[in-house]
Amino acid sequence: SSTNSTNFTQQRLFNMSYTAILLLLSRLFQWHASNDLSAHHISQLCRGTPPLKIPFPEAPPSGRGCLLPPSSDVCAVCRGPRVNPCAASSGYVFCYNCILPIVRNSKRCPVTHMPCTDQQLIRLFENES
Repeated sequence: SSTNSTNFTQQRLFNMSYTAILLLLSRLFQWHASNDLSAHHISQLCRGTPPLKIPFPEAPPSGRGCLLPPSSDVCAVCRGPRVNPCAASSGYVFCYNCILPIVRNSKRCPVTHMPCTDQQLIRLFENES
């Protein structure tokens, strides 16, 4: 009798667990079907979205800042090929060894005079081509 009672209790717990799992899955399906952020909806939203247009940094006021070199591969400070390229918060790219002392001293981008700290400098990795 004790064995039958134990088997009955185990079967009842299994049925309750199975029912709870089915209920949870059905609720999850209902939520997913009614959610506006489903993968299908997101792909529909993103389909015709144009890329973000980020404006170029403003040019420095006349008489301030260093002039930009004719080539984008050249550092605006040393006028040589960029070595260990590093972007300032203004978006302009310099040699790391050129921009670091300037930013530490003046706390500004040498081209735009926008505020910049050495913590805001971002190292860039270029492909060797």
